[in-house]
Amino acid sequence: MKRAHLALQYQSLRDQVRPHFLFNSLSSLVTLINTDPKKATQFVHKLSDVYRYLLEQRENELVPVNEEVKFLEDYVYLQKIRFGENLQVRIKLDLDKKQMMIPLALQMMVENAIKHNEVSAGHPLAIEVISSGQGDVIISNNLQKKTVTEKSPGMGIENLRKRIAFFTHKPLLIEEGSDAFTVTIPTITS
Repeated sequence: MKRAHLALQYQSLRDQVRPHFLFNSLSSLVTLINTDPKKATQFVHKLSDVYRYLLEQRENELVPVNEEVKFLEDYVYLQKIRFGENLQVRIKLDLDKKQMMIPLALQMMVENAIKHNEVSAGHPLAIEVISSGQGDVIISNNLQKKTVTEKSPGMGIENLRKRIAFFTHKPLLIEEGSDAFTVTIPTITS
């Protein structure tokens, strides 16, 4: 019953993310079609890859880390079209191929960083996704909170915390300092 409840919460969270992300992506695509048709074609392919991953992982409770990283790279590509050099993302993970994680966990943390922080030429957002050395994934970003943020139900991180707790005793760790926000996501050995 606990697993079914978590699955429903996860489905609800995914359903909230998709329309908002699709709207922003289509807005970026409209601009690209007129200015750079070749890049627009690449954009459509990446957008297709992102939605294919969402459909393929719909029923999975865990995914291999390397698949989650590939999904994150496609997602970041789309966001960089929207924000350009104002968004700087560095992904450097050195994890065992047997490591698994909750689907969409990395993307959700990157999306949260973009959603809650200013991303502009004067205040570029720098996000880093690295290995901890103990098999965890660390996502950190410079902290430059928006003065007005989008209304958020706050379900994402709590839902992720519960889903991780279902599979491992290692917790989701969140640290907010004066100049950085860091989340440590444990991976799960398959």
